Amino acid sequence: MTLSAVTITLAADGPRLAAAPPLPVEALILGKPVTEAADLLPRLFNLCAGAQGLAARLSLGLPPGDSDPAAEIVRDHLARACVTLRAAAGLAPPRLPAEPATLFGPARRLPQDRAGFSDWIASPAPAAALTARLVALFPAGAATCPALPPPPADDPLAEGAFENSAAGRQADHPLLRSIEAEHGRGPLWRYLGLLADLEAAMEGRLPPAACRNGIAVVPAARGGLCAAADADGRNRDRPCPPHPDRSPAGPRRRAAAIAGPPARRGQPPCAPCRGAARSLPSGDPARGRAMHEMSLVEGIRSIVLDQARAHGFSRVTVLRLEIGRFAGVEKPALDFAFDVVMRGSPAEGARLEIIDLPGQAMCYDCMTAVEIANRLDPCPRCGGGRLIPNGGDEMRIKDMEVV
Repeated sequence: MTLSAVTITLAADGPRLAAAPPLPVEALILGKPVTEAADLLPRLFNLCAGAQGLAARLSLGLPPGDSDPAAEIVRDHLARACVTLRAAAGLAPPRLPAEPATLFGPARRLPQDRAGFSDWIASPAPAAALTARLVALFPAGAATCPALPPPPADDPLAEGAFENSAAGRQADHPLLRSIEAEHGRGPLWRYLGLLADLEAAMEGRLPPAACRNGIAVVPAARGGLCAAADADGRNRDRPCPPHPDRSPAGPRRRAAAIAGPPARRGQPPCAPCRGAARSLPSGDPARGRAMHEMSLVEGIRSIVLDQARAHGFSRVTVLRLEIGRFAGVEKPALDFAFDVVMRGSPAEGARLEIIDLPGQAMCYDCMTAVEIANRLDPCPRCGGGRLIPNGGDEMRIKDMEVV
């Protein structure tokens, strides 16, 4: 879930949230073999594809395959720690380390207590610079949310407010307990929780993937990813309509969002990490930067193929994309991915045109919708800092010219 998945309306009795229409998952997978359904489900969402694929396979009673959630979590956390979050805090990204543990400095791990933290934050460890920046930006008690319980183990898809995040998964880490007591569950706690989760992923200490009563729970970069699916018990090759006490939209998938309000003047806690383009350097630099954009363009290719079948066109000459300022998409990497992924499709050789969309936010100091250039910017109208971004993270096809 992201801020673009809901519409927030300020009413006299308080804010009202309206969810976006759900994806037509049922129409896409009913009647398909379970193996095909398990392969299709991760393609509907562009986050944590490995974890989603594993959860789909487990919930449908299939072997887990070779998916490695820990490796995916390490990649995602590295991208956030080294690129996305540093850019949001106004820091230049460092060179992505070949060994992720070097982010922590010579000790190669996060400090275990408050005393060690004080020495570490003043050290040249790559991860310490952003930590110090967060301490300066957010005083103790600022931009915090209440301490919420984790999702219930006996019903991980239960409705309610839960702490389903990387930091929540590591909430018992000694340093996180100390920071929570002193600062609360704010940006500093969440960032250190991400680092603690990175360490756990590298050391093989993440919770194992499991499936109980048809509900699979898999560790993912943003928390625990859950999937529930029903299949015809007489023929495991055909998913059947869902149990009536589950989702009316068919086999249901949901990655629960981090509960609580987004950080003041900061990135929403569960904003999609579209800045994961700078992966671990390997071979051609452009190819490494295009890793995330490859997955995005794969989704565009699927849409092109679907539309070609539906409308009978054979070639796309121009494809126009609308991309928000905060979408975290690198245009050179996107161009590279578009050229590679579209080969053999109706859009091979098509001209890609990109339309930039501005960043938008609601200022809760002057109650005005404003345009902002960076997520950490103050309100351009009143100078206030209580901004919640509500636009600019989009990436969508505007139109295509076809023959």
